[in-house]
Amino acid sequence: MEQQKKNFKNYRTIKRLEISKMSSLIEAMNDEVNKKEKTLLISSYIVLVYAYWESSFHKFQQLMLDSYKNIPIKSLPFNLKNNLLLTLAKISVGGNGKKIINEVKQMSIFEGIIKITQENEELCIEEIFIKYHDRITRKDLDKHFILETANPNLDRASELLKTYSIKLERIIKEGKEIEKIKPYFDEGLDFIIKQRNSIAHKNEKISYKDNEYEEYDLCMKDLIKDIANGTNTLERPEFFINEMTFQIDSFFDIMVDYLEKNIEGLKK
Repeated sequence: MEQQKKNFKNYRTIKRLEISKMSSLIEAMNDEVNKKEKTLLISSYIVLVYAYWESSFHKFQQLMLDSYKNIPIKSLPFNLKNNLLLTLAKISVGGNGKKIINEVKQMSIFEGIIKITQENEELCIEEIFIKYHDRITRKDLDKHFILETANPNLDRASELLKTYSIKLERIIKEGKEIEKIKPYFDEGLDFIIKQRNSIAHKNEKISYKDNEYEEYDLCMKDLIKDIANGTNTLERPEFFINEMTFQIDSFFDIMVDYLEKNIEGLKK
């Protein structure tokens, strides 16, 4: 677990530093490029930061899976425990799995479900897989710990954490209170994600709150006015986007801290 946490942190640090060079590049070229060229550079920067967010999201999911996979089923949060026991129940009923209850004619089917769930509650998913490898795949077990999504955002993060009985709203609230993330983190991330989606899928004009802009400088002034009033250092698009890379990094630091606390609680 410790090494995996370090690997995740190192990955984010390396990627963040690589991406942040884009800000310096854009700043240095400000007087040498026209508005259209600068818009293209900013768009590329946004796509890079979004990719950083998405890859970090998926790597964090893997870290969660690796952290929970050695916890006995009976000690897991309710949603995880319930889904894993249902998976065990399905492999115990064999060909009766698609029948509704009143179609099942043998009491032994229900007895088998009770038996397989009760006798395996003390096992973790690693042990379950070894025990039933001929009837179950790793994907059958791992899928309960992972949220498959091609476009992660904070709503998807909240959905993922509910599986683990963790409230994202509390994490973000406390992160802001201890000043690990800025008050505008969630709105800033939402802006990055929406702009990336516009760039990648529709190639539409720059937009914010249903207003269209010819360049990011004007859009950013309105954004900062709404979410970070008085933070003049962020009004340049490249500065704001660069700051969001730090915010994403801090967010996942907080997420890892919460993960650790939850694992410690389950082991007690």
